[in-house]
Amino acid sequence: MDRYLRAGRLATFAYFTLNGFLMGMWIVHIPGIEHRAGISHALLGWLLLLLGAGAFAGMQATGPLTDRFGSRTVVPLSAALCSTAVVLPGLAADAWTLGAALLALGVGNGCLDVSMNAHAVQVEQGYRRPVMSAFHAAFSLGGVLASLVGARTLSWNWSPVATLGAVALIGLAVTALAAPALLR
Repeated sequence: MDRYLRAGRLATFAYFTLNGFLMGMWIVHIPGIEHRAGISHALLGWLLLLLGAGAFAGMQATGPLTDRFGSRTVVPLSAALCSTAVVLPGLAADAWTLGAALLALGVGNGCLDVSMNAHAVQVEQGYRRPVMSAFHAAFSLGGVLASLVGARTLSWNWSPVATLGAVALIGLAVTALAAPALLR
Protein backbone atom coordinates (compact mmCIF):
# COMPACT_ATOMS: atom_id res chain seq x y z
CA MET A 1 0.00 0.00 0.00
CA ASP A 2 1.49 3.34 -0.90
CA ARG A 3 2.13 6.11 1.59
CA TYR A 4 -0.26 8.52 -0.15
CA LEU A 5 -3.22 6.16 0.23
CA ARG A 6 -2.40 5.46 3.90
CA ALA A 7 -2.22 9.19 4.60
CA GLY A 8 -5.59 9.66 2.91
CA ARG A 9 -7.06 6.91 5.07
CA LEU A 10 -5.70 8.51 8.26
CA ALA A 11 -7.10 11.89 7.23
CA THR A 12 -10.48 10.29 6.62
CA PHE A 13 -10.35 8.72 10.09
CA ALA A 14 -9.59 12.17 11.49
CA TYR A 15 -12.61 13.76 9.82
CA PHE A 16 -15.00 10.99 10.87
CA THR A 17 -13.72 11.20 14.44
CA LEU A 18 -14.00 14.98 14.34
CA ASN A 19 -17.60 14.85 13.14
CA GLY A 20 -18.57 12.44 15.91
CA PHE A 21 -16.74 14.59 18.46
CA LEU A 22 -18.39 17.83 17.33
CA MET A 23 -21.89 16.39 17.38
CA GLY A 24 -21.24 14.60 20.66
CA MET A 25 -20.06 17.80 22.34
CA TRP A 26 -23.22 19.59 21.25
CA ILE A 27 -25.31 16.76 22.68
CA VAL A 28 -23.47 16.77 26.03
CA HIS A 29 -24.30 20.46 26.42
CA ILE A 30 -27.99 20.37 25.49
CA PRO A 31 -29.25 20.81 29.09
CA GLY A 32 -27.05 23.85 29.72
CA ILE A 33 -27.90 25.40 26.38
CA GLU A 34 -31.60 24.77 26.94
CA HIS A 35 -31.37 26.48 30.34
CA ARG A 36 -29.41 29.46 28.96
CA ALA A 37 -31.94 29.97 26.17
CA GLY A 38 -34.80 29.73 28.69
CA ILE A 39 -36.83 27.24 26.68
CA SER A 40 -38.89 24.19 27.56
CA HIS A 41 -38.14 20.61 26.60
CA ALA A 42 -41.07 20.72 24.20
CA LEU A 43 -39.76 23.81 22.40
CA LEU A 44 -36.29 22.28 22.25
CA GLY A 45 -37.86 19.26 20.57
CA TRP A 46 -39.34 21.50 17.91
CA LEU A 47 -36.10 23.44 17.46
CA LEU A 48 -34.21 20.20 16.92
CA LEU A 49 -36.16 19.87 13.69
CA LEU A 50 -34.09 22.80 12.44
CA LEU A 51 -30.92 20.79 13.08
CA GLY A 52 -32.29 18.04 10.85
CA ALA A 53 -33.53 20.51 8.24
CA GLY A 54 -30.12 22.17 8.13
CA ALA A 55 -28.42 18.78 7.76
CA PHE A 56 -30.75 17.87 4.92
CA ALA A 57 -30.05 21.16 3.14
CA GLY A 58 -26.30 20.78 3.65
CA MET A 59 -26.38 17.23 2.31
CA GLN A 60 -28.32 18.26 -0.77
CA ALA A 61 -25.93 21.11 -1.55
CA THR A 62 -22.71 19.24 -0.86
CA GLY A 63 -23.17 16.31 -3.24
CA PRO A 64 -23.01 18.50 -6.36
CA LEU A 65 -20.23 20.64 -4.86
CA THR A 66 -18.16 17.53 -4.14
CA ASP A 67 -18.75 16.29 -7.68
CA ARG A 68 -17.64 19.62 -9.10
CA PHE A 69 -14.72 20.57 -6.86
CA GLY A 70 -13.69 17.21 -5.36
CA SER A 71 -13.75 15.96 -1.80
CA ARG A 72 -10.19 17.22 -1.24
CA THR A 73 -11.58 20.76 -1.43
CA VAL A 74 -15.03 20.27 0.08
CA VAL A 75 -14.15 18.12 3.12
CA PRO A 76 -11.92 20.72 4.84
CA LEU A 77 -14.35 23.55 4.07
CA SER A 78 -17.22 21.49 5.47
CA ALA A 79 -15.20 20.54 8.55
CA ALA A 80 -14.33 24.20 9.14
CA LEU A 81 -18.01 25.16 8.79
CA CYS A 82 -19.13 22.44 11.20
CA SER A 83 -16.34 23.26 13.67
CA THR A 84 -17.23 26.93 13.64
CA ALA A 85 -20.97 26.31 13.91
CA VAL A 86 -20.65 24.07 16.99
CA VAL A 87 -20.07 27.11 19.21
CA LEU A 88 -23.26 28.86 18.06
CA PRO A 89 -25.75 26.95 20.25
CA GLY A 90 -23.63 27.86 23.27
CA LEU A 91 -24.05 31.53 22.39
CA ALA A 92 -27.84 31.32 21.96
CA ALA A 93 -29.76 33.54 24.36
CA ASP A 94 -33.32 32.69 23.31
CA ALA A 95 -35.37 30.36 21.13
CA TRP A 96 -34.79 32.40 17.96
CA THR A 97 -31.02 32.46 18.22
CA LEU A 98 -30.93 28.80 19.24
CA GLY A 99 -33.06 27.92 16.20
CA ALA A 100 -30.66 29.80 13.91
CA ALA A 101 -27.66 28.19 15.60
CA LEU A 102 -29.12 24.69 15.21
CA LEU A 103 -29.90 25.35 11.55
CA ALA A 104 -26.28 26.44 10.96
CA LEU A 105 -24.89 23.47 12.88
CA GLY A 106 -27.12 21.15 10.88
CA VAL A 107 -25.87 22.60 7.60
CA GLY A 108 -22.26 22.16 8.71
CA ASN A 109 -22.88 18.60 9.85
CA GLY A 110 -24.71 17.69 6.64
CA CYS A 111 -21.94 19.14 4.49
CA LEU A 112 -19.24 17.30 6.43
CA ASP A 113 -21.19 14.05 6.44
CA VAL A 114 -21.61 13.89 2.66
CA SER A 115 -18.14 15.14 1.73
CA MET A 116 -16.22 12.89 4.14
CA ASN A 117 -18.23 9.86 3.02
CA ALA A 118 -17.44 10.73 -0.61
CA HIS A 119 -13.77 10.83 0.31
CA ALA A 120 -14.11 7.54 2.19
CA VAL A 121 -15.43 5.95 -1.01
CA GLN A 122 -12.27 7.12 -2.82
CA VAL A 123 -10.08 5.63 -0.10
CA GLU A 124 -12.00 2.36 -0.16
CA GLN A 125 -11.61 2.15 -3.94
CA GLY A 126 -7.87 2.68 -3.53
CA TYR A 127 -7.64 -0.12 -0.98
CA ARG A 128 -9.73 -2.45 -3.16
CA ARG A 129 -11.33 -3.93 -0.07
CA PRO A 130 -14.02 -2.83 2.39
CA VAL A 131 -12.79 -0.21 4.85
CA MET A 132 -15.93 1.96 5.18
CA SER A 133 -17.11 0.36 8.43
CA ALA A 134 -13.88 1.40 10.14
CA PHE A 135 -14.57 5.03 9.21
CA HIS A 136 -18.04 4.83 10.70
CA ALA A 137 -16.55 3.28 13.83
CA ALA A 138 -14.28 6.34 14.04
CA PHE A 139 -17.40 8.55 14.09
CA SER A 140 -18.63 6.56 17.09
CA LEU A 141 -15.22 6.87 18.74
CA GLY A 142 -15.53 10.64 18.35
CA GLY A 143 -18.86 10.50 20.17
CA VAL A 144 -17.31 8.50 23.00
CA LEU A 145 -14.46 11.01 23.28
CA ALA A 146 -17.01 13.82 23.37
CA SER A 147 -18.88 12.20 26.23
CA LEU A 148 -15.66 11.82 28.24
CA VAL A 149 -14.35 15.32 27.51
CA GLY A 150 -17.81 16.84 27.97
CA ALA A 151 -18.25 15.13 31.34
CA ARG A 152 -14.87 16.45 32.45
CA THR A 153 -15.56 20.04 31.37
CA LEU A 154 -18.97 19.93 33.04
CA SER A 155 -17.33 18.73 36.26
CA TRP A 156 -15.02 21.75 36.02
CA ASN A 157 -18.10 23.98 35.65
CA TRP A 158 -17.07 25.24 32.24
CA SER A 159 -19.88 26.99 30.43
CA PRO A 160 -21.20 25.53 27.18
CA VAL A 161 -19.87 28.51 25.23
CA ALA A 162 -16.37 28.11 26.70
CA THR A 163 -16.31 24.37 26.04
CA LEU A 164 -17.81 24.60 22.57
CA GLY A 165 -15.50 27.50 21.73
CA ALA A 166 -12.49 25.37 22.65
CA VAL A 167 -13.95 22.49 20.65
CA ALA A 168 -14.36 24.78 17.64
CA LEU A 169 -10.68 25.71 17.82
CA ILE A 170 -9.68 22.05 18.13
CA GLY A 171 -11.88 21.24 15.14
CA LEU A 172 -10.25 23.95 13.05
CA ALA A 173 -6.79 22.66 14.03
CA VAL A 174 -7.68 19.06 13.10
CA THR A 175 -9.13 20.32 9.83
CA ALA A 176 -5.94 22.18 8.96
CA LEU A 177 -3.69 19.28 9.92
CA ALA A 178 -5.64 16.58 8.07
CA ALA A 179 -6.46 18.51 4.88
CA PRO A 180 -3.10 18.09 3.11
CA ALA A 181 -3.36 14.28 3.33
CA LEU A 182 -6.72 14.01 1.53
CA LEU A 183 -6.65 12.14 -1.79
CA ARG A 184 -6.89 14.06 -5.03
